[in-house]
Amino acid sequence: MVEGEGIWLSDKIAKLPEKFRAEYANILPLAMADGIFKCEPRRVWSTVYSYNRPEISVEYVTEMLNVMEGIGLIFRAELDGQKWAFFIGIDKPGRLPEPSKRGRYTTSGLHPESIRTMFGHLLQSAHRNGSGPSEGPKLTPEQLKQYMRGQSAKNKAHKK
Repeated sequence: MVEGEGIWLSDKIAKLPEKFRAEYANILPLAMADGIFKCEPRRVWSTVYSYNRPEISVEYVTEMLNVMEGIGLIFRAELDGQKWAFFIGIDKPGRLPEPSKRGRYTTSGLHPESIRTMFGHLLQSAHRNGSGPSEGPKLTPEQLKQYMRGQSAKNKAHKK
């Protein structure tokens, strides 16, 4: 189940370029019961967009994932040649099935130690006194401005 207020009131989602804001909610169902999803852009495009969003390209998905990671909405890692991602904050209480019930749902199939190796610094832990996950990599304000300027220039060139 998607937590509406977590999406509607997210300061991080508000930092996304407008064209990507709704896409966060669109790709969120990719997360398996452990909060992880396979993050190869072509796979994401094929699963989420190929059937009913033909205007979306693999390049668009690649750009979107890069921006989402830069802002700190997802964190990506690679294991044995497979690209994985974790939605930062998805492990907050009530967003994923309880650990005791996760066996009923599809998970990444990754060994818990592999998950800890790739994403452990993002996972909530009782040892953190409830401080929540770290924010992951972010674009600096200057990098975000440069990105937005580049997008504006691309859009102007595309319209001509």
